[in-house]
Amino acid sequence: MLQSPIMFVDETGLSVGRKNHWIRVCCAGGITLKRLHQKRGKEAIEPIHIIPSYGAIIVHDCRESYLSYDHCSLRSWIVQCVFVTSVNIVGGSQPVCLGEKYEKTTAKARHEVSQSDGKCLDSIVYKELQKHYRNLWVRSEKEMPGILPKAAGSRDKTGKSDVHNLLERLRKYESTVLLFARNPQLAFTNNRSERNCMAKSK
Repeated sequence: MLQSPIMFVDETGLSVGRKNHWIRVCCAGGITLKRLHQKRGKEAIEPIHIIPSYGAIIVHDCRESYLSYDHCSLRSWIVQCVFVTSVNIVGGSQPVCLGEKYEKTTAKARHEVSQSDGKCLDSIVYKELQKHYRNLWVRSEKEMPGILPKAAGSRDKTGKSDVHNLLERLRKYESTVLLFARNPQLAFTNNRSERNCMAKSK
């Protein structure tokens, strides 16, 4: 698994003895590894010792526990905000459909990738994708409502909504979100690991 150029990871909840556990899935090449653990974060990642030892591209769903491995992030981890297509932002009198805008921007790129001989975009087309991508979150950021005061008892230290956090990730991890357009081996989503999580009972 550590020799594979791409790895897919995900996790899903499972009740064991009326207590919540987590199944962590790592997929690479023709191998799928599943590990049951009581915790969801790094406490479950570290004992497996796959992700901390892996040095190539990992396709994941943008959980903080994955992003915490800075040494791997510098080696082209890809952040997949697959939930973005269902996010709506209400700003002013008109709804701002971030998911719809993101989908239109990436759908054209995915089509061009699939039609290209090398299964990736050339430099000129990629720069155009970057331009549309950056315009997307700039417009959405301007149309978004302001950050609300932190709710009493909330664990969120900033009071930011999920959408605010999403926009920050889209900006911060631009190169990794768009890596599918530059790497022919890379899928756009982490569907493979999600499917394997759904098959946990088989």
